[in-house]
Amino acid sequence: MRVAYAFPAFIAGLVPVASLAQAPQPLWSLESAVELLDAIDGARAEGLDPRDYDPAQLKQAIGGGIGPALDTAASERFRHLARDYAQGHVGAEDRLSWFIAGPKLSDADTDALMARALTDGKIGPTLGQLLPSDARYLRLRSALAATSAKDAARVQAIRVNMERWRWLPRSLGARHLEVNVPSYTLTVISDGHIVSARRVITGKPSTPTPQFSATVTGLILNPWWDIPQSIVAESVGKLIRTRPAVAQARGYVWSGSAVRQRPGPTNSLGQMKLVMPNPFNVYIHDTPSKSLFAQATRGFSHGCIRAQDPFGLAGELLAQQPDWPRAKIDEVVASAMTQKVHLSAPLPVYVLYFTAEADASGRLTIFPDIYHRDDVVAAELVDRGALDYVG
Repeated sequence: MRVAYAFPAFIAGLVPVASLAQAPQPLWSLESAVELLDAIDGARAEGLDPRDYDPAQLKQAIGGGIGPALDTAASERFRHLARDYAQGHVGAEDRLSWFIAGPKLSDADTDALMARALTDGKIGPTLGQLLPSDARYLRLRSALAATSAKDAARVQAIRVNMERWRWLPRSLGARHLEVNVPSYTLTVISDGHIVSARRVITGKPSTPTPQFSATVTGLILNPWWDIPQSIVAESVGKLIRTRPAVAQARGYVWSGSAVRQRPGPTNSLGQMKLVMPNPFNVYIHDTPSKSLFAQATRGFSHGCIRAQDPFGLAGELLAQQPDWPRAKIDEVVASAMTQKVHLSAPLPVYVLYFTAEADASGRLTIFPDIYHRDDVVAAELVDRGALDYVG
């Protein structure tokens, strides 16, 4: 699901893009340039390296007074910082299995933003409005400010996850689902508040769950399982060839290379699956292996997401549909008949990878980097040595 980025209101109604090309370069005053210099230093609080924006050259240009040299130096740095705040510093190639469409700040948008900031004399606040406003990002920022530079591992974890927040759409939806792979949790969120949370099982390191967004349009009770060819080749195909009677007893039905599993309590999808079309064929579903939820580390799947209390989740998603009370859900499940139920209001789902989060009291929790992705992001954030954070 591609989510369009809604730019802050102050961008609306500016000079049309076609006329920006003919507009003269914004003239930076010394006061605005100094404010930009302060904003660059403030990037440290956002987990970014001020040296990426070459403040020394900007200082030199300020020393030379107003004119073309200052305009060029300040404009280049404003654009660079605006892009990093709006869409993240780390390029797509180093985000590692991250397929969520985030904000995109075009050159025209950036120049319009800069023109308005110069007119209003609000360089820092204008840039600041590009950052995530989610409370979880703000709590990580507070945790970073409270962390000693000597705790390099903690600093890195906070900075990496603040960066991941910048990759996300600024609005995730008033009501939506989130799966955080490193914490093995699924949460239902409404108006910024967690409505419920449950454990999940995610992909093994050898078959990692990708990070993506989709739209949940419904759910299937007592689903069939259309088995991916990779799993047929890995295990099910051999069972069918060598022990066909056992394969039939387990509910497998095959025709040529296509294999399905009948609905029922032993179906690998369990008895509930969310309808959330996506190019990865990764779904949230029930599981017959419920004992695995007791494990602290729950990376056991081929990539799909197995949810604890699936019928409770179904009840929450159908809570606004009076013709689908929880009792009816249980009745259909008990019947063993396959039934697809459409949601009256589809909702977004985000499968995420956050290895650090801070609560409202400031306590930081760091989760295992089960797919070894943090170091790659950290290397892009600190490509000229560690910053001198003061905690």
